[in-house]
Amino acid sequence: MVKIDVEGVEWQVLVGMKETLAKYEPILLLEILPTDFLCGTRPLSEQVMAMVNQRRQSITAVRSLTQELGYRSFRILPSGRLEVNDTFEIPVYDNTLINYLFLTQRHVPILTDIIAT
Repeated sequence: MVKIDVEGVEWQVLVGMKETLAKYEPILLLEILPTDFLCGTRPLSEQVMAMVNQRRQSITAVRSLTQELGYRSFRILPSGRLEVNDTFEIPVYDNTLINYLFLTQRHVPILTDIIAT
């Protein structure tokens, strides 16, 4: 298992270990912060907008790369169960909903009892 918590540059870490991911298919645990928590309701400065755009690009790159390598993403719910989630966005910022487990097809049968349907 590989845990990645790098505040918006997850895709760069994944690209750097792409060969390892393809060869060994480790389970991935990523913290992915939603872009909405940066936005709020106030007008955004150019700096904050740049951070939002960088986060969105990172999320898109993570989704694309993990899908290319055959991974499915699951949000880890507070109950410990897993919910299929490929968008990485949550309606309201809640720091209990920012952790994701990425599994390849060979991992899914092992974890079927904790996957919420």
